Amino acid sequence: MNSKALIVCPYCRKVRKFGEWIELTYTEQMQITSLVIEEIKRVCEDCQQETPQILRR
Repeated sequence: MNSKALIVCPYCRKVRKFGEWIELTYTEQMQITSLVIEEIKRVCEDCQQETPQILRR
């Protein structure tokens, strides 16, 4: 059985797909959420520039 993981920015909820950060529509989010088993939280480049150093991991 294949486990599905999704890389998601915890701040803006953009999804990392095909090497890019993509903003999904509500419908796309609902479709993907039903298929995803695990969410991996990573901060996207836009949010890294806007958030203080303390929040970066």
